[in-house]
Amino acid sequence: MILRVLYLFIMLAFVAGCSNGRERVDPKILVGTYETSAYKYEDRFMDIRQNSIAFGTGGLNFQSYAITKIIRDSSSGKPEYTMYYKDFSGNDYEISFYFDSKLQVIRLKHQDQIEWKMRSRS
Repeated sequence: MILRVLYLFIMLAFVAGCSNGRERVDPKILVGTYETSAYKYEDRFMDIRQNSIAFGTGGLNFQSYAITKIIRDSSSGKPEYTMYYKDFSGNDYEISFYFDSKLQVIRLKHQDQIEWKMRSRS
């Protein structure tokens, strides 16, 4: 009986220690307004808040969404973030990106050559 309990304890510890590299992220680490110098997106921005994200669509126009969760996947060695969000009609969306916390730069997964830099806080 003691061996069974010990075996069960060891197996539970083993399973708890195994991770697929995915974890929830607190949006606070990403909060800020990001802009790029890429010509194609010169009047665009991403504004990330604790519970929302807004995409500047040109001029003074933007679209806002509610963030439902952010997941960081570190299984490939380079942490990849996926943000899940919804519009006010309840439609679900997601965007995947890489985030350099030291440089405060986001690179969208499908356009990783473009840097979205956090605007300086003044």
